[in-house]
Amino acid sequence: MPPDYTELKRIIEKQGQLLEENNRMLRKLKRYQTMAFFSSLLWYALLIGLPFAMYYYVLGPYIEAFGFHANLKELPGYGQFESFFGKMGEGSEK
Repeated sequence: MPPDYTELKRIIEKQGQLLEENNRMLRKLKRYQTMAFFSSLLWYALLIGLPFAMYYYVLGPYIEAFGFHANLKELPGYGQFESFFGKMGEGSEK
């Protein structure tokens, strides 16, 4: 009995189509995962960095202008904060 090459050819073509479809789905999944990673990275950077930026650029000048800076130095842990970030409100000397 001779082998049926037409059936074998049809199966190979079907497998090629399935491989192409699988490749398209994997590329979409990779693109989605990459975008999700960078968007979550941006989200956490904003979540952590925004309070510090708000204090430094918005609240810091008001606190020093009204003289609350001396009272802030009495807070527990302020020394570590100041040593880590440097003196706040010292002007633009570097």
